[in-house]
Amino acid sequence: MIITTLRHIFTKSMKNVLTLIASLIILGFNQHVSAQAIEIVEGDTLFLCQPGLVTLHAVSTGAGIDTNQLVSSVALNSIDDTYSDVINIGFPFTFYGNTYNQCLLSTNGYITFDLTNAGGFSPWAIAAFTSIPSLTFPPNSIYGPWQDTYPGAPAAPSPGYVSYATTGETPNRKFVFNFCDVPMFSCTQTKFSGQIILYETSNEFEFHITEKVICSTWNGGRAILGCQNANGTQATAIYNSPDQWTATNEAWRMTPNGNNNYTYTTIPYDPIPVYVPNQLQWSYNGSPAGNGDSIIINVTQSGYAVVSFAGCFGTSTVDAGSDTIRLIVDELITDQSRRVSPCYNIFENELYASFPQNTVPLEITWSDSLGNIILTQSNLINNATLPNVPEGAYTLKVVKPSGCEYEYTYQMPKREIVPSFTSAPNLICQFATVNFTNTSTGIFNNYAWGFGDNTSATTFNASHVYGSFGDYAVVLTVWNDSFQCMFSDTVNIYVNKNIVADINSFSDFCETDPLYLSDQSNPYPVSWQWISNNNVFSTLKDAEISFPVPGSYDITLIVTDSLCGSDTITKNYVVNAYPVVNIAGDTFFCPGETVTLDAGNPGMIFNWSTGQQTQVITMDVYETQVFSVSVDNQGCVTNDEITVYVNCNFYFPNAFSPNGDGFNDRYRPHLVNMESYEVFIYNRWGEMVYNFRGFGNSSDEVGWDGTIRGEAAPLGIYVFQAVGKTIKGEPVEKKGNFALLR
Repeated sequence: MIITTLRHIFTKSMKNVLTLIASLIILGFNQHVSAQAIEIVEGDTLFLCQPGLVTLHAVSTGAGIDTNQLVSSVALNSIDDTYSDVINIGFPFTFYGNTYNQCLLSTNGYITFDLTNAGGFSPWAIAAFTSIPSLTFPPNSIYGPWQDTYPGAPAAPSPGYVSYATTGETPNRKFVFNFCDVPMFSCTQTKFSGQIILYETSNEFEFHITEKVICSTWNGGRAILGCQNANGTQATAIYNSPDQWTATNEAWRMTPNGNNNYTYTTIPYDPIPVYVPNQLQWSYNGSPAGNGDSIIINVTQSGYAVVSFAGCFGTSTVDAGSDTIRLIVDELITDQSRRVSPCYNIFENELYASFPQNTVPLEITWSDSLGNIILTQSNLINNATLPNVPEGAYTLKVVKPSGCEYEYTYQMPKREIVPSFTSAPNLICQFATVNFTNTSTGIFNNYAWGFGDNTSATTFNASHVYGSFGDYAVVLTVWNDSFQCMFSDTVNIYVNKNIVADINSFSDFCETDPLYLSDQSNPYPVSWQWISNNNVFSTLKDAEISFPVPGSYDITLIVTDSLCGSDTITKNYVVNAYPVVNIAGDTFFCPGETVTLDAGNPGMIFNWSTGQQTQVITMDVYETQVFSVSVDNQGCVTNDEITVYVNCNFYFPNAFSPNGDGFNDRYRPHLVNMESYEVFIYNRWGEMVYNFRGFGNSSDEVGWDGTIRGEAAPLGIYVFQAVGKTIKGEPVEKKGNFALLR
């Protein structure tokens, strides 16, 4: 069987084509191009590996305008007298003093900025004696010209094309509304071509009329070329009703004159080429092949395909552009054969292919049924050979210089005696019996087994026991005495290792803490029993258990694997006690006193926050600080800490308010580790007005109440002088001033 793969070969590189398209697009955005260029995407030459259908594509690269179709390019009678949906102009455009970004396009040849009738009916009738300005006509519109055109007329020889596009760059963009060979309603043999162009910034617009003839059966041939404001009071007309007129390759520019008027001037005819999809004509070997951006051609022989742009601008389709592609049918005639050895000696088996009519160098690839490449050959002309071929399916791929690819399939038959055997069980364990069953086909009377461990047998079926785990290649050889053709089959088996139980624990073991246990058995454990004190406490792969009392404990694991039975292991674990640590309660000291701290628990490991590692530590303290200790008993650690407060003094506030509110009504000190004190209070002239004494750390019942001999003392600043003795018997003296407030 031959399978042919088609490959397209371009004489131009795709990179060059894309570069050409990109450059033309950039050009079209910056200057006026008067003709379209047509490019066949598949290049200048296309090779076909055999006759058949081929799809060709063409693109227009002339003006580089990004176009959108207003109506379909096929003949549709449903689009007569119709407004488009709302169209984005692409830039702000000012018309009669009002600025618009959107418009409606009429199939009757005009633009309106009144969006209320989007997708609806577009008026067409022009009364015999009515002219603009008048609300008889669609207001707020540009007529270019307004006449009864009929895109897609079913009776017309061609439907014509209506399209629009925005092109250019800010601030010089242009909006183009284009009619190309559009039939008139009452005389479909008569065609109209022309366009309206709106200009950004200048707000000018132009009419370019390629061909406008009189259709006398439609309203007497009247047509209006001009514009009108929104209320039908202002208008400018180049041609007005009831005028009858014709134009060929003529153009006018309308320029705003204030907000309510336009002036017009005659300008050179220079329309913007607009490409409408499917506006391309194709031929094959001189005969018409159809219209469209793409075409399917039945290529029966080598020849040429030509595409031309059926444009509206220029004097001929040649001016509008065309492109040609050469189509070459490049077939390969092939004969196939094979040679099969009587004893199926692969060194005598061969596959052949010949190409009697070929004259070009060929690239040859042979591969097997799995796609593995067996042999590659280059620059062959007439013959290809694959030697040493085992039974099975093969593929020959041939590639011509044109890129055409051909595939041919071969089947090398099986030998007469086919050796084979099976083994059981499927899962084999050490020291288990393996049974081998001979399933060979054909006529044979001799057989020999090799078990892969330097042992053998000569029985029809065989059995064997493997004492070691691992991979083994078992070989069965069969033959017939009537001819000396021996054939062998090899099966690789794996003997699985019997399971070996093992446990790994993951933590130090202390009373009440969980002991984490992990199964480390191999190779394939699938079930577990964890046992302590004759009780199963878990059936998971990993387990945990805790012991409330220190001591020695046995843990047993019984593990079963998926293949080869079970195994048991027992391990002993020592559970240690947590040390009891109690340094002392928080206490007060005066600066310079000696502190002795005892962590208890002799013989264990100590780590103090001071860096010392003894059970008892002694030091002099001069400031409040925290002392901590860690006591370690075989990995069971207890921590404790104590705060030693160092402070012996008394402190006085800088104001008090004896107003009877129960807050700050007496002037008295704040005491820290004081045994006794006495305070003397003086007024600003140095006269003592009050004194009091106190003992211990309490001053709740003492202090000055802010009176002198029973009368309220004056507000102001007073002086205190105080002497005292700490709980360590050391004298303390202070003086200062404070404010009496109310």
